[in-house]
Amino acid sequence: FAHIPIDRYHANKRVSSSMLKTFNSLGARGYQLRHLLGQYPLPQTKPMLVGQAFEDLVCGRSEPIIIEGDGRTTPVKAKKAEAEAKNEERVAEGLAPHPIFTGKGTDEVSDFMRQAHINFMKNDELTKLVGRCVEQPTLFGSYPGLPGLQARPDWGNTDGEFPDLKVTEDLDSFMQKFVKFDYHVQAALVRRCAREMGIEKPTHMHIVAERRVPFRVQVMDIPEELMQIGEARLERSLEELAECYRRDEWPLCAQRTVMRVPAWMLAKKEG
Repeated sequence: FAHIPIDRYHANKRVSSSMLKTFNSLGARGYQLRHLLGQYPLPQTKPMLVGQAFEDLVCGRSEPIIIEGDGRTTPVKAKKAEAEAKNEERVAEGLAPHPIFTGKGTDEVSDFMRQAHINFMKNDELTKLVGRCVEQPTLFGSYPGLPGLQARPDWGNTDGEFPDLKVTEDLDSFMQKFVKFDYHVQAALVRRCAREMGIEKPTHMHIVAERRVPFRVQVMDIPEELMQIGEARLERSLEELAECYRRDEWPLCAQRTVMRVPAWMLAKKEG
């Protein structure tokens, strides 16, 4: 596997799962603005920062920066300014900045980090799985008409095991978010690149940690049926995106459409 700094990975022109997510959710024009013209970057939400900090923690890269106290006070502002200055140094060195948490909600973040990390280490299935892998392998692939493909799962090995770490509000609702956030498409891109690199039978699973009490951490294997749906969605997206590249046309959206009736309303009507 290639091991490249995260800033170089994101600066690469190859198409990644986050870029495909932009294309599927914001359309061709949104893709062009964000990923080709460098405008309107994806804003970092608090759940995204929590997930990033937890990954750094379980991989032993760094402890989360949690500054407790009123964010309006001078001492807290000074600590935050110091942490931000260190982050600027990291960015200058080509390293990813550490997430910083201040003000309201720091107690909840601190509890999650501590308890979920303990539960992470107690899960024997999880630790054995991660122990067989390397961190953040970069996989490359190709597609006609595109500048290449790339994928970067959180862990992976040449036997084809590719776990991804996800932080969710609770385990029970994760499946709904799984499809909503195109995690099955993300896994399908990893599979496509892995096969192109000679790994014939890749398997995909998520390590899911919940932010709520009791902070359970569980390995969830992705069923083959869902992988096939993800592969079909991936193929459609790549074909449509490649057409935009070939023509160098990035349409905004259809000028007119027909609204879809929600499935739950149809079911209620039939009932």
